Amino acid sequence: MSLISETAQWESDIPLIKRGDKVAGGTDGLVNVQTSILADRTAYLRDQLNAYNGLLKSGELPFTSAAAAQAAIAAGKIPEGGVFSIRSTNPAYWVEEAKNTNGAVTLTGKTILSDLMQMVTVRVSDNDTDGTAAGLSATKPEQHFLVINPDDKTSPFTVYKNNKGVAERVSDIIGYSTLQGFIDAGFIPEYLNPASGFIVAFRDPVTQRGALAITRSGEVIAPLLRIEKGVISHSNLDLGLQEVVPTKLDPAYGFSLAWIDPKTRRCALRVTTSGEVEIPLIKLGDGSIALEKLAPEVQGLMPVTLDPASGFVLAWVDPKTKRCALRVKQNGVVEIPLLSIGKNVITLDNLTEELKSAVLPFAQDVVDVPPDAVRAVLADVTARTNDADGSGWAALSPRACRALYGVNHTGTAVEYRRAFGLKIAGKAQGTPFNPGSLASLRRRGRLTSTTIVTPSGQFVAGDYYSYEAYNTNSSVSEKTPGIWNGMQVYLGDLLVYDGTGWNLQRSPGSGAPRKNDTWYEVTAPGVFAGMTLAAGDKLLFLTLQTAGGGFLQPQFAAVSAGADLLFYAGEFNPSEGMPSRPLQNVIWQASAGGVAGTEDFRAGDYALFDGKTWVMIANDAPEQVPDGKSISLRCTASADEWEFRRVDKSAAAVGIRLTSQVASAMKTGLGKKLLLIGDSMFGSGTSGRTIIAATNRTGEVRSYGGSTSDQVLGMFKQEVLSWGDRWAGQVIAVWHGQNNQPKTDVNASQIREASLQIAALAGARDIRCLFLTIMGQREASWNGERLVFPQHENQFAETGYLYELTEWYRRILPGRHAVVYEIMLSAATDAIDPTHPGMTEKQVAARYGVLPWSFFNNAVLPGAMTTSDIHYVGTWSASGLPSGGNHADYYLRIAGGTVGNVLVNNGGTWSEVAIDITHMSQAGGRALAYGGPGFSLGDGYKSIPARDGIAGILMNNYFFK
Repeated sequence: MSLISETAQWESDIPLIKRGDKVAGGTDGLVNVQTSILADRTAYLRDQLNAYNGLLKSGELPFTSAAAAQAAIAAGKIPEGGVFSIRSTNPAYWVEEAKNTNGAVTLTGKTILSDLMQMVTVRVSDNDTDGTAAGLSATKPEQHFLVINPDDKTSPFTVYKNNKGVAERVSDIIGYSTLQGFIDAGFIPEYLNPASGFIVAFRDPVTQRGALAITRSGEVIAPLLRIEKGVISHSNLDLGLQEVVPTKLDPAYGFSLAWIDPKTRRCALRVTTSGEVEIPLIKLGDGSIALEKLAPEVQGLMPVTLDPASGFVLAWVDPKTKRCALRVKQNGVVEIPLLSIGKNVITLDNLTEELKSAVLPFAQDVVDVPPDAVRAVLADVTARTNDADGSGWAALSPRACRALYGVNHTGTAVEYRRAFGLKIAGKAQGTPFNPGSLASLRRRGRLTSTTIVTPSGQFVAGDYYSYEAYNTNSSVSEKTPGIWNGMQVYLGDLLVYDGTGWNLQRSPGSGAPRKNDTWYEVTAPGVFAGMTLAAGDKLLFLTLQTAGGGFLQPQFAAVSAGADLLFYAGEFNPSEGMPSRPLQNVIWQASAGGVAGTEDFRAGDYALFDGKTWVMIANDAPEQVPDGKSISLRCTASADEWEFRRVDKSAAAVGIRLTSQVASAMKTGLGKKLLLIGDSMFGSGTSGRTIIAATNRTGEVRSYGGSTSDQVLGMFKQEVLSWGDRWAGQVIAVWHGQNNQPKTDVNASQIREASLQIAALAGARDIRCLFLTIMGQREASWNGERLVFPQHENQFAETGYLYELTEWYRRILPGRHAVVYEIMLSAATDAIDPTHPGMTEKQVAARYGVLPWSFFNNAVLPGAMTTSDIHYVGTWSASGLPSGGNHADYYLRIAGGTVGNVLVNNGGTWSEVAIDITHMSQAGGRALAYGGPGFSLGDGYKSIPARDGIAGILMNNYFFK
């Protein structure tokens, strides 16, 4: 036997079987049709019963909140389609009806009013003359009640509020008799037919004459209007009248009357309390003011014409002190003797070119710097072996470099060693020098002929002439002498007058070729060529001064015995003891190993006498390089860390040429233009352009979206190598690392290395690049109570990898970095932060350290709503969007999508607002450029200090020149 198929629905009609109807089986049989309808109704009632039974089993009706109802749905206590009630958060309602729609709580819009929306009505009585006792007993606190008093014809109805047991009178409702009295008295206007030209009129109830009427155009007509004294003020006058009627002023301001233009509000004429008349913009005819019309104190301010013979044509003279404040010369030059210049008055354009060159950096002002891989060039670094004493060492040129390489092409074996570091002024020792008893004090001239004639004229003791002749073939020669009185006179020798006659004073090294930097020990006191000498002093030969064949003058410098200059004396054999002549700051070199005194010398070690004792200075063993072999050297900082000499110690000089990477840079940055280079961050929120505009400097933005630190570095190298290096020495701000955040040591290293390499490539030794730290993403998670933003909150708590990067910048690049997070935090606003319901962006910043929601791109609500317009409903964890609800409701997404998104109802349509958690909005770009004033919100909040923006940091810390 088959069964009836049930459908849970309510059928409105049940057919009646009539007499004569055939009772038949099958689905069309009347018996089965009637039974099927009853079965459908039964199934429908069963489902309804199950639904209500489920609600009863849920344990709570109505539910305390939508969240509690949602939990009951999730627990299976409310079936699909089940209708239930929720306690309303609106005080006007007790409960709101809701329905389980696809597993979600959906409000149906039906409500039950709360007792606050019901008003109790009571009457006055003999025992309760104002009805408040009855009203208070029938209501709860905050409820209202209505008292009826039929005997009060003026206000028969009064509304009271139960204010915690006290009847608070709210309002009175006037009665009909009162209203009729107003009408009879003419206090209520009469509405007229607009065809009459009037719409409202007030009539005298007795005479029916119109007291006041309003036309269709809004004009008010009062035929018999009487204006009391003092009623019409100046502002009530027509503009035409206002122009001719003066305005009274408060004497406290110093004026009593003024004629004021009613449109522009500018004062044409005003009268002071002392009676003086002021006309600010008075226009006077040409030539109408003569000097005698000026007040004496004004006449004293006029320039005085001067006689041009004095050199001046005009002057401003203080009439009391008669001191000249300003004067004009005949050539137009203005002199202001005691000029006081205010701040920010003199600009670079006001400076002379001479002063600019003295105080400003220029591209030509360069210094040596350690080479880098991009700006370095290959160049020769050279040295010549010692041509005065072949045992001495010659250091390479002092050029900053890291390495040297080349081939020995000198034709002889050379050797090199790492220099000890002492800089020697005298490279070879000449023969000792005794100036003798002659005192050559005053130079009278030079002797330029090889045939020397005794000077004639008037002389005093100490006068001298210097022999400075070339030899007969005009070549430089110190061996060919001139002849005086049968004596040979060599280059540099002096003829000295001793008071009775002329005598010859030999020069140091006389008769032999002198090499530059040769020094001569002074063995006895005396005077030579105007230099007073003592025993132990040294004469250092500097060079032969030439004059194009006219003369040749040896140049000596006197060095006192205790001077700090160092001199090389040659070699000594340690096995024979220390050198016999211990001169202060003179260095000897061991020719072989051996013990001298208490020191064990190796060949090449130095012995230096410091004035009291001998000091052994150990040197590195040399490396020999035969002719034609390669040489390669590493340098710590400079090429002069290495020194050379010939292996055979010959004084015949040879030249060593080695190749090295060298580089030069401007000593100080030019600091006139601004380059902003980085990943996408300078392009977001037009922050880069805003910064350039705020600095009022010429600049460009290089924003390479998606670039890592390495890629930003690569693009900066491209600027240097391929694009003209236009930013060398200029102000450069760099922002990178967002796309390779330092979550790993590899990424952290990339950021740090890129920053230091960019700083080294900036094009000037003392330039200060500005590096921007990583701001941090507004990436959210849900902790069960609120949204958490780790990248911001960790920086606030001074922990995490972004804070560690900031600390690295503080230590490695002090004064050359900007903490973006702190700048943005200081600029937080008073706008509501929708991700923290009920809190402003300042409150969120000061409590949790989260950067403002409005500072991030796409922080825009639909329908032009602001964050103050929307109402928080709760959290949302399901995928998709909510349904139902009211306009401006919003949820916070905590699951089922991007956590932290805002779900907003705009006129019944839900949409999801997803900000760009990385990039800035226009507001964020302005905050970065200009910074913020900081704020302090009191207990429970951390004080946020003010911070300069990037523009302020650049302008206030002398990045620009």
